[in-house]
Amino acid sequence: MFERGDSPEWIGPADSGVGLVREAGVMREWPSLYGAPGPVGVAYYDFGGAPAPAAFVVFDLPPGTGEGGHSHRDGDAPPGPFDEYYYVISGAGEMVVEGQAVALQPGDMLRVPPGIAHGLRNSGTAASLRVLLCFISRAVPDPVPA
Repeated sequence: MFERGDSPEWIGPADSGVGLVREAGVMREWPSLYGAPGPVGVAYYDFGGAPAPAAFVVFDLPPGTGEGGHSHRDGDAPPGPFDEYYYVISGAGEMVVEGQAVALQPGDMLRVPPGIAHGLRNSGTAASLRVLLCFISRAVPDPVPA
């Protein structure tokens, strides 16, 4: 769903794996997220495809936009079932979780486990809702052969 393949600036000792990615280099405009009104800004950070069971996304949701209702279940395309952690950076928002509306404000963190229906919207009228989303895969990698 998200454009992948950011290009980190590798810093530190050679092969240290320390990478810097700047938001300006990865923020893209998406017409819609899961069918919600858009357009919205999406910055997807995967650190050049570095092996990790997690990824980070920043949403910049102008007033009246959002991330439509959806859930993540076993058998979904990679990264498969995952827990999502939404951290509100700024703005006013509302998350609907299994039909229950929850008001969100800066500093709030909301965890959504796999299989739970949820959707996010900017409930403010003046400013963008900025949210850091971290998702962590529950998929168990195949064991490495000996």
